[in-house]
Amino acid sequence: ELGGNAPFIVFDDADLDAAVAAAIASKYRNTGQTCVCANRLLVQDGVRHPEIYVLIDGELEVRKGDVRISTIDQPGACIGEVGLLMDTPATATVLAATPVTVHVAEDGAELLRTDPEVTFVVARMLAQRLDLVTNFLADLRQQYGGESGSLAVVDTVLANLAQALVHLGHIGEA
Repeated sequence: ELGGNAPFIVFDDADLDAAVAAAIASKYRNTGQTCVCANRLLVQDGVRHPEIYVLIDGELEVRKGDVRISTIDQPGACIGEVGLLMDTPATATVLAATPVTVHVAEDGAELLRTDPEVTFVVARMLAQRLDLVTNFLADLRQQYGGESGSLAVVDTVLANLAQALVHLGHIGEA
């Protein structure tokens, strides 16, 4: 059961160019006025994306599994840079919450290697996200650190996360 709502499924061995073309054709068949137009795009975990997407307009929803992580609606926001920079499959699912327009950089790695201005914008955006997460984690520790019972796990998880990041060299570098 795929939950209805006209799912369009892309498996990890798919020809991504063909899948994108087919998804667009399906979504806009009869100007989107049929009950079988693709309304849900499902991409199998493990798909690597060489592209970086830049939001022009509209609203995107970022999900990890069934959990909504955030909404992206700021023009210029990048999508796909985390998996690209870490050389991993996509780290989250991004869905169109409204009709969207995006610019696609087909070879995101090449773009970041050759365009310092774009690289700086992506670095600044990632730094802002890291700052938000760091502040959130500090707030959690302040609110729930030292708690007993089921909330005691918060302090343990935060301490383990901080220690893991130190070992990876992500915190405390000059």
